[in-house]
Amino acid sequence: ADPSKVMKGGSEAASEGTSAATTNFSGAGCGAPAAGEPGSPLVLWCEAKPTKQQEVMDALAANPAMMHRQVIYFQTPARFTRWLFEQPRGEVVPWALLITGWREAKPCAMAIAAARTGDVDQLRPDARRPDLPPIFGEPKERVETAIESMVIVLEKSKEEARVVQWAKDGGNALAKLDIHVAGDTCTAHDAMARLGMAATVQRSRISL
Repeated sequence: ADPSKVMKGGSEAASEGTSAATTNFSGAGCGAPAAGEPGSPLVLWCEAKPTKQQEVMDALAANPAMMHRQVIYFQTPARFTRWLFEQPRGEVVPWALLITGWREAKPCAMAIAAARTGDVDQLRPDARRPDLPPIFGEPKERVETAIESMVIVLEKSKEEARVVQWAKDGGNALAKLDIHVAGDTCTAHDAMARLGMAATVQRSRISL
């Protein structure tokens, strides 16, 4: 399958006259589970101009947990944030892997933090962003969101040391999840191999 055929996601797509959809990259063809169904790992890709789809998809293919993966593409962090704010939060099992570019990484991490804490003051104003849903259940340690792990894909491998340092110094703590950095094909495979996708996949509420 052609990794460039990642479709737009987010509820605003329908209002813009563009139907949001998901693309299956497993090569399984008919019968693959729809996005958000139990057993269907979800990949969210937020990057304005992705250039390394093939390398990342090849790396994902090496991870058995990512069989029948579904991919939703967001062109901007604002669109990702709108989607995230539509998802359940609280006592939930994270079910999605977020892939971003370096430029999109920080605002996406801030959106995840806002979904956990309920504090949206650090986010850019967005009249189209929905209110956060109430916290589900009684989280014992922290409020969980849809996002299980995050991978930052770099166009230039020379940026890797800087981005890794950001993840260690503040990114991981901000989003409260593991942030992996893929600076080249080799590190992309390493990052994907370390991902611990949740065994139980929650049903996500994606507006199509």
